[in-house]
Amino acid sequence: MRILEISVRSDIGGGPKHLLDLSEVTSAENTLYIAAPSNGEYASSLKQVANEFIDIPFRKFSIFTFIKLLKVCKKNQINIVHSHGRGAGFYSRLLKLFGLKVIHTFHGIHIEKTLAGRVKLFLDKILVPLTDKFICVSDSEKVNAVNNNVTKEATTHVIHNGVIIPEQVSTASNVDFVMGTLSRLNYQKGLDILLEFISQFESKNDVKFKCLIAGGGELEGELKAKNKCKSIKFLGSVDGQNFIKDIDLYISFARWEGLPLAVIEAMSHAKPCLISNVEGNTDLIADGVDGYMFNLDSYSEFEKKLLELINNKDLQSNLGQKAREKVIQKFSVDQMAAKTLEVYKSL
Repeated sequence: MRILEISVRSDIGGGPKHLLDLSEVTSAENTLYIAAPSNGEYASSLKQVANEFIDIPFRKFSIFTFIKLLKVCKKNQINIVHSHGRGAGFYSRLLKLFGLKVIHTFHGIHIEKTLAGRVKLFLDKILVPLTDKFICVSDSEKVNAVNNNVTKEATTHVIHNGVIIPEQVSTASNVDFVMGTLSRLNYQKGLDILLEFISQFESKNDVKFKCLIAGGGELEGELKAKNKCKSIKFLGSVDGQNFIKDIDLYISFARWEGLPLAVIEAMSHAKPCLISNVEGNTDLIADGVDGYMFNLDSYSEFEKKLLELINNKDLQSNLGQKAREKVIQKFSVDQMAAKTLEVYKSL
């Protein structure tokens, strides 16, 4: 097959990482073309795996870019166009008008309660007939997509995000308890709530701990200015695998998710997770069984569960091991890529 993968992001994030992992597997038996911005952290790796890399604007639609993509498709006799995320979906569905087979993966659905949000939802709805197959990365995402009429039940597949599972895991050897999160520093990830909760926890509890925030984004300066906690440290861009190895607990304050890769990676390393009770996260963790969840409007719930984890190493180990077992069973890169290839072949 000759496949064009489109993403309007190549920076640090679950969607671009998913695209890279998928491409590294599917390029072995297919001719792969990748359209993405050339200046993101994943761009160089995407260029290496692609038969041809097409530079497109970051999170911006351009009619000139669309014409460029159409020419690439015609010149190279592309069979399938697979878009990742809403912005890429505008390009792929317009290409459908020129006879191409189109697959669209959402990577998280958030319905904004604003005029702009209503316009985006309207556009998503009218693009449904221009899509041959949809992929949702979690069961809860599919329910959300169907309920909001941005997909069709009959043509929608649930294919979970996957990670490369380490063969061996080790326990972090920290003097103080270390929790951490790895994400884009934007509104979705709820880091403003993290600052509020950790500030309260620091003032109310005589516990030695560190809270590490890795990643960058548009709110980095604002969040650093707001931070008054001595326990919180912003690390910027880091090696994700090494970051996860060195923490005792993975935390997430996301307001919504598709199926967060960073959480899955932490689980694959047998790290216990304390994450927000929102769509996407709920597909990963069974509260109290293989991790802990908390409601974003309840500091007391967060505090109670964090103290339980800090004070009980056996609990940390038990939750972490069960989380790793779940990832091995359901969330590997090989499973994700194989199921995606099945969708390609069904067209």
